[in-house]
Amino acid sequence: MEDLIAIQINGPDEPGIFTQLCNFFAERNINIEDVSQSVLQGYLSITFIVNITRATLNVDRMSLEIKKLCRTMNVSASVFPYKEGYRPSKKLLYIFTMMGKDRSGILSRISENLSKNSANIETIKLRSRQGWIFTQLILDLSGVGDIEGMRNELRMICEDLELSMSLQEERKYRVNKKLVVFDMDSTLVTGETIVDVARRIGKEKEMHEATELAMSSDMDFKDSLRSRSKLLTGVEEDLLMQVAAELEITPGADALVNKLKDQGYRIALISSGFSYFTDVVKERLGLDYSFGNTLEIRDGRVTGNVVGEIIDGEGKWQIISDLCEELGIDQQEVVTIGDGSNDRVMLHRSGLGIGLNSKEIASRVADGKVTIEDVEMILLLLGLSETDIDSFFD
Repeated sequence: MEDLIAIQINGPDEPGIFTQLCNFFAERNINIEDVSQSVLQGYLSITFIVNITRATLNVDRMSLEIKKLCRTMNVSASVFPYKEGYRPSKKLLYIFTMMGKDRSGILSRISENLSKNSANIETIKLRSRQGWIFTQLILDLSGVGDIEGMRNELRMICEDLELSMSLQEERKYRVNKKLVVFDMDSTLVTGETIVDVARRIGKEKEMHEATELAMSSDMDFKDSLRSRSKLLTGVEEDLLMQVAAELEITPGADALVNKLKDQGYRIALISSGFSYFTDVVKERLGLDYSFGNTLEIRDGRVTGNVVGEIIDGEGKWQIISDLCEELGIDQQEVVTIGDGSNDRVMLHRSGLGIGLNSKEIASRVADGKVTIEDVEMILLLLGLSETDIDSFFD
């Protein structure tokens, strides 16, 4: 068996340390087979796995000399025989991201779940700034029997800790996203617009109950929307205009949209609500696209009918597919953000599906869940560079 030695270097980081170590190995015919380096708040850690089969000195002399060199660089060295640990022949890498208000015990609860599910941590990156935490783990899930089940366990832990999270396939995480698709009600705007209209005509209770049932169950959405639209029969268009003018954008969503636009993303709003309101939101936020159902209005009043094909969950995905074809992009380059049952299809099929304060029926199929308080942090799920991540917290 070849002679493999593990060497661990630790100490304050300074330019040139890695170069001097590599020169040391080269001059003594020591072959570097694997190496990992990280710097944490100015503290350097390097692990070398080296082969000394053809080295010009034995292990004891090598150990003595490398420790002497390290002392001149104000770092320490530990040398020991390599013993292979957990190393599957084929890894299944996922990116687990967690963020929100910092508190003690977070990593303890997460790591316990990972251990229980036989998930192996490859690397950990953590940033804590001004009471906020951003943690990203690269995980090998080749030993996990139920990845979807583990994702939901991690989600529920994060919900308990009031944190946002996502678990994405590493290969999908690395795909550059180009189109971001938002749902409208309870996602890009607060509340449900159809409920707001009903409240102003004294039908809030029955509309709220019908809408909540449609968003949190498997009932047929098209039939539900038609029946709910009937409750608006006779509403004056002036009232719709008033509701549209008073729509409240979800706190932080306008800043998120502006940052997405600055980074070149195309942004679409696709709602199973009404285009009367989606067009207003598109104009206010400067979105690229707006899609919604058409509420029939005649002689200045709502007839209670929905005109044309109703946009349900499959309808949303069809629009996304058509946009992908128009833009010449792949569906894996799409990010979808929603909260209810009608968003399940797009959350599940897109490259990244994010539940924003989502109901359980949507959360279970999404790659992650973000709280309303963390809405701007959605940017951190899009595969930002190290520099961009650092600047986010500055």
